[in-house]
Amino acid sequence: MNNGDEFTYGYGWHIRQINGLTSREHGGSIFGFKSMGVYIPSEDIYVVGFSNCNSPTQVTLDIAKLTLETFTKKK
Repeated sequence: MNNGDEFTYGYGWHIRQINGLTSREHGGSIFGFKSMGVYIPSEDIYVVGFSNCNSPTQVTLDIAKLTLETFTKKK
């Protein structure tokens, strides 16, 4: 921001940390359809969850964490 403060949301994306790595996350819903996307650019991992009932946010984050842990063990 202009005053030097950081803000973790912009243009529909949340910038957060997963296992110490920066992630970009975006979710949304309309008329019974829900989605959540998690991108971890440093590892080129992108996980997307879709649902027409419950929010896919937590399960998408969990899959992203599991994918990250599995992928980084193989390096």
